[in-house]
Amino acid sequence: MLITFKGFPDKAMELDRQIEEMRIKAKKTRDEEENKVLYQRMKTLAIAHRRKEQRLEFILESEIRQMKDKFQEEEEKMIRRQEVPLDLKDTCREKFIHIVSD
Repeated sequence: MLITFKGFPDKAMELDRQIEEMRIKAKKTRDEEENKVLYQRMKTLAIAHRRKEQRLEFILESEIRQMKDKFQEEEEKMIRRQEVPLDLKDTCREKFIHIVSD
């Protein structure tokens, strides 16, 4: 019986060391894989963010153009309203044209 157990502690220690090395390798491999997946997710999010940013910029530029056009139109209306005709005949004709055109 003593012969079969001779050297058992050494073998057990060796197996324990090998198991620990395998755990370290597995953890390293798992960490590398997780980093790859995380990198891909971040890359995908960056692309999606860039597309969303471009879409929002396009919408904003479109709204700015519309507001500028509307402002210019309103400004021209206000200027036309403020113009004072010097001749009564022209004034009456303009009012008539304005009424007819509406």
